[in-house]
Amino acid sequence: TTTIGGFPFLLLPLKCNTFRVECKLFGGNYLESKENSGISHLLEHVLTNSWKKCYKKFCSLYLEKYGTISNAHTNYMNTHYWIQGLAKFKNILLTYLLSIILQPFLIEKTMTDEIEAVRNELHNYINRPEYNLNDVATKELYKISGLRYTNDCRLQLSNLKTFSIKQLIDFSHKLVSSKRLLFVVSGSFEKKTIIPLIENIIMGLSPRTEYNTSSFVPAAAVPPCYDTTKKVVYVKNKRNENSTILFCFPIPIYVGDKDVDIVNLITSILGSGLNSLLVKQLRLMDNLIYGVRVVTKTDFCGTLITIKISTMHKHVKLVITKTLAILKKYSREKITNEMLQHYKLKYLFNLQSVCLNTPVAVSNYYTDQFFYQLNLKEKSILTLQEKTTNIHKITLHTIRNMFKKVFDMQKANIFYMSNKKIAFECKDLI
Repeated sequence: TTTIGGFPFLLLPLKCNTFRVECKLFGGNYLESKENSGISHLLEHVLTNSWKKCYKKFCSLYLEKYGTISNAHTNYMNTHYWIQGLAKFKNILLTYLLSIILQPFLIEKTMTDEIEAVRNELHNYINRPEYNLNDVATKELYKISGLRYTNDCRLQLSNLKTFSIKQLIDFSHKLVSSKRLLFVVSGSFEKKTIIPLIENIIMGLSPRTEYNTSSFVPAAAVPPCYDTTKKVVYVKNKRNENSTILFCFPIPIYVGDKDVDIVNLITSILGSGLNSLLVKQLRLMDNLIYGVRVVTKTDFCGTLITIKISTMHKHVKLVITKTLAILKKYSREKITNEMLQHYKLKYLFNLQSVCLNTPVAVSNYYTDQFFYQLNLKEKSILTLQEKTTNIHKITLHTIRNMFKKVFDMQKANIFYMSNKKIAFECKDLI
């Protein structure tokens, strides 16, 4: 990493013929409130068309002649913009990306056009079968106002009617700070020539705001995000033919912690393949489900493990109790050595399948490691070899201890969407 023009850059040079530049800004839904929920999403759409060379039309059409690919997205903790293409066009790619972040030209027409695109996108989310479940779960899980309304698309549709171009400009100014963002450059370049090129581009921009150089991102993590009180929440839904259950466990494990890989290994042990603990029991032995999805999300808030299971309405209570029984069992007992070796080998296979020889691959591997440790003086950046070494060291004792740490029933959040409420409450979480 290096500082160029007052901004942090992560430089990832490769021997190839392609080039990628991106920016990750801290904020996303986190910096929103109920009153402006959804503004990050709208701003994301508008910013991609805010380069002075093309802001009056569509920048994607203007950039087509360079054969580029670009996109942007908004999530809980950040907004992410990227563009990539042939290395011979690196000047154009850098100028475009730096311009839309540091010198955006935001106009009413673009905002009006993109409001319609966002409106259609939000309606697509509302039409999904599990929309209400996800909205309720998010509001119950988070304490931070902006995060609580992340999945409330109906509220965001209402807010879309009220946003002004001034609000977008003010919010974009709020996001840009030398310690709130990370520029990433990957692909075919040399450090000695790319740094002067970036400096010249930044000097040629006339910033439309005074950049705040104070840090908004705290040294280690944001204030506590999750409501860790145990809860069981019923979401009524008579339209769906089956029920969906979410088990959510927030834990204080952050990017850079060696425990992240252990948690990821546990998610595989729980729900990856017919040999996994949950699928083997609930599908092969009990014939209650088709599959299980276990995912982890690690960011400034820590780590959230979510287990998602669908089943017939009549089996909801049985699936909940059997799932919890498995989580509690392996908090006390060890899994078999054969199972551990099987999933370690699968994990190692996935690690060794990561080929860090393209801009997108090397960026995907390193960007989050640096971004989610932005303000730490001592960052823990793990190479593939270091991750491999850590996996080799995992023992049966390690897995049992992590089960106990992660699946604390006093912090369990269970949400189920079904045709009727079942006789299962918080007092049953013991």
